[in-house]
Amino acid sequence: MKEEERITPIGSHTTGLFVSAVTGIVVFVVVWALLKYTLDFWYIGEVLGPAVGIFLGGLSAFEMFTQRLRLVPLNWVGVRLYLGKPTGEIYQNGTHWVPPFFEIIKVPASTEKFSIEMEGEEINAQDGITLFFGLSEHGGKNRMMYSVVDPTLYIATNDPESDIQGVYLEDARLFFGQISNAIGVKNEQTLFNAFLALPPNSDPAAKAEYAAFKDRLQKAKFGAGERLFSDDAVFTIMAKAGHFAEKVASWGIGNIVSFTPIVRVNPIIERAAAQKQVAVEEMIALDTRAQTINMLAKKMCKEAGINPDLAVTMVAALSGQKVDIANKTINIAGVPEALSVLKEVIDKLAKK
Repeated sequence: MKEEERITPIGSHTTGLFVSAVTGIVVFVVVWALLKYTLDFWYIGEVLGPAVGIFLGGLSAFEMFTQRLRLVPLNWVGVRLYLGKPTGEIYQNGTHWVPPFFEIIKVPASTEKFSIEMEGEEINAQDGITLFFGLSEHGGKNRMMYSVVDPTLYIATNDPESDIQGVYLEDARLFFGQISNAIGVKNEQTLFNAFLALPPNSDPAAKAEYAAFKDRLQKAKFGAGERLFSDDAVFTIMAKAGHFAEKVASWGIGNIVSFTPIVRVNPIIERAAAQKQVAVEEMIALDTRAQTINMLAKKMCKEAGINPDLAVTMVAALSGQKVDIANKTINIAGVPEALSVLKEVIDKLAKK
């Protein structure tokens, strides 16, 4: 609701003063007429009627005004109720006069920010490894901040924070359950926050934001450039785009800011995966080194006629390996040529 459509304290006080004045005048007239009618002897009614009427009329007007005052605190608004049902009108913060049969329910304004801790859960990724979502080793949890943007919808929701928790975990199961490799979740865990922030389908900006987010999903990588989400996973996730924003909007909640730093796998599994990756990289390096030694040894044998054992031993030593040449056969006649080739080998290794 727009600010100019809300009931202001001045407006409600003006109405209250008018109604209270009318009430006082009515009481005054009724009392005067009643006393004049009942005490019609010796002119007692004529004398007491106005005096008692003024007193009771003034007291009624005062009570009518003061007893119907209600305070709406700063950063809050009031939802107007008539016989217990919302009228769609909103009171600004301040002191208001509320007519009889009407009441106010106080609700946080959109300027007020609330922070809640989100419940965690174990979620299985596509590779079968369990993700610890919102479950920290030190007891920490993911958090979310929100504001009340539609007070009428908000008061109609039985337990807004519980509802937020439910849809939050529902979307977390969907999103993280589509990850191809659980170890890669750390690379793109902020994607989940962006997923929650996607606007509903009805939003004019939805189409452009959906396209940008889909592109991020398709480009998310882990390990040796492998995709974090398959095409089927991207399709499944995008089918729920805007779901979270649409649900919370129906409860009068908006201005969502999600903090999701706690998404991890079992530390033992993570260390094992890291060791596996190191082993793979070492195997690749060893294969490259072996191919280089083999190529250079062949060249020494071919171009200088050096004994194969000596050639392999010398090249291996140059590559940084520890070798024992005590029992190797050395062709003394080929030493000058070997030194010449070794110089060439050293230059090549230096360049590499």
